Amino acid sequence: MQAPTHYAKDYRNRLGFASQAAAKDFLAAKNISAGIDFGYIEALNHRIEEILKKLNCTVHPSIARADIGCFAQDRLHTTYRTIRDAGILPRLNNQGRRPEEVLFSWLRGFVIADFFTPCISLIFGVNCESVFRVGQDDFRSLDTFRRGPAADIEIQTDGGRVRIEV
Repeated sequence: MQAPTHYAKDYRNRLGFASQAAAKDFLAAKNISAGIDFGYIEALNHRIEEILKKLNCTVHPSIARADIGCFAQDRLHTTYRTIRDAGILPRLNNQGRRPEEVLFSWLRGFVIADFFTPCISLIFGVNCESVFRVGQDDFRSLDTFRRGPAADIEIQTDGGRVRIEV
């Protein structure tokens, strides 16, 4: 036989919780969040930079970046600082992954999409200026940063628009 609902509520109140959700969060320690590990983020960002350098050495010279270090500084490190300064890091979570890992996945995709923009423009026979970011990844503000279903890149061709998810 199950106890009447008011017994559970009385017990929860005696423990100091007004709601069932608050009690569950407390008992499962879901209301404790780990701090952001900035050293780990620096290591992950360094890995993205290494990936960029390896890609740059393997792509055709027509799309290789003349100064991959400047590219990484501009696209990777500046973007990371913007995200950090906007206070978005603690809100990055995805199916239980750490914010640092979500940031790594997002930054890697963001930077590599920019890296391959010249290649994409060549494939579609358009100028780089015809390749636009259209994803909902506005990282300048906590209010506007969110995952969305929109593709990352839109290409304006003579035949119309093409969207690509990176």
